[in-house]
Amino acid sequence: MSAYAGQDQRRKALNHFPPHPFLTIRLHTGTLLILPQSHEAFDMRRFQIYREWYLGRGAGAYELESLRKLDWHVAAQIRDFYNSLLGGGANRLTDQQILDWLRSEVQSTALAAFWLQDEWMLGGAVTAPAASRSPPPASLPVAQWTVKHKIEAMFEAIPGHLGPAAREQFNAFLTPQNLAIMVGFLAAGLAIQAIPVADAVADAIIAALAYAMYGWAGLVAGYEFTQAVIQAGRAQSRPDIDHAAQEAADALIALGVTLFLSRLVEKIKVDSGKEQEPPAKTESLKKAAPKPPFSTFVKPNPFLPMKIGMTEPGAVPWTPELQTQMDAANARGAMSAPGYPDLPAHISQTFSDAVPWNGDDPGNGYDIINRVIGDEESANGSYWAEGIDAPNTEAEWRSDFAVKNDWNGDGGYVISSTKGLRGWIGPAAPQMSSDGSSVLLGNGQQIWIPRDSASPSSPIPTPWNDVGN
Repeated sequence: MSAYAGQDQRRKALNHFPPHPFLTIRLHTGTLLILPQSHEAFDMRRFQIYREWYLGRGAGAYELESLRKLDWHVAAQIRDFYNSLLGGGANRLTDQQILDWLRSEVQSTALAAFWLQDEWMLGGAVTAPAASRSPPPASLPVAQWTVKHKIEAMFEAIPGHLGPAAREQFNAFLTPQNLAIMVGFLAAGLAIQAIPVADAVADAIIAALAYAMYGWAGLVAGYEFTQAVIQAGRAQSRPDIDHAAQEAADALIALGVTLFLSRLVEKIKVDSGKEQEPPAKTESLKKAAPKPPFSTFVKPNPFLPMKIGMTEPGAVPWTPELQTQMDAANARGAMSAPGYPDLPAHISQTFSDAVPWNGDDPGNGYDIINRVIGDEESANGSYWAEGIDAPNTEAEWRSDFAVKNDWNGDGGYVISSTKGLRGWIGPAAPQMSSDGSSVLLGNGQQIWIPRDSASPSSPIPTPWNDVGN
């Protein structure tokens, strides 16, 4: 089927508005879209708000707890939505009950909920590597190409699935600079590690832009585009690349061919790769500021941004031995123990080994844990480290705990008492770097607890963030 045939079918099935009934709540930074779970909505679950997923996703941009504070105007909208969905009955509920009902069903995923930020809120928080191209190695089979090479090959194959006018438009847009920016961003955000944590930023930008431009039909096409990129990143042969290119072409036609991609490129901050000039010789050397005592936490402003697709400080070259360790971690399954929260499989796979952890155990040797963060909203997350002090350097933190640039910004950290906490502890498993070729070793003792379990302090600047010096 040609790309144009795919576009015609999509236009017949979709329009600007979601399937009825649906609820849209306009807020000052975006739109909360809620509709019944359906096969189509479930397919797009990577764009949905899931409370148990990473905070940087939908729930990070708009915390569901805030639904309790919305006024009666919104409660009236929600009541109308439920009356349409259930054929009446919602009028018997108070405003607070209707808000609580919606919040409960979104959190349990009985309803599909999408947080779609306004376009002015996007961009600036992510960084792509400076533009550079290295063509796919012709001497190697596709299965041995890097993810970036595969996605670059997909983009270069897209024109073959477009009509003459669209092909000319696409080729004019596909400059080396634009290609390098898109490949760096998409490879890091979608294809290298296509799990909820890694793809949060890329998903948020793609979903919000696509919805702002074309409504529900755009959101569906944006999802199809992300799936094409992921397929390309997993390609094992030239036909796999070509199939991904056709899927991408179908989606891009529905998104205005290059209009969507142009807007996407605008939202990606490109790192020049240039080092800052050293200070003048007459400038006195700064002394490291002492860490503030427990009672005088200060908020770092600003946090340091995410650096999408860039090699992390502390990353080392890939080796077969490290690959064996990563494969073993990826084979780990869910874990459980009486009196402790269950450890889901995708969390278990971030450990090389894990055992139950009791925050009240005096044998721990500490009663404070710490967590490095890139924004205030992620303060009460799941991954923590032992003790009151953050690591001394970014390289130490990212290497020891295998924290990819694509997962976290940094610049601040919080601490919490361990009292009453239960979770799991063990050495962090190694992870592929955001550059797709290096490895973060891991092996630092990481603690996992359910989100929102701790009592985090106000943020403190990390030792490598000189905002307070």
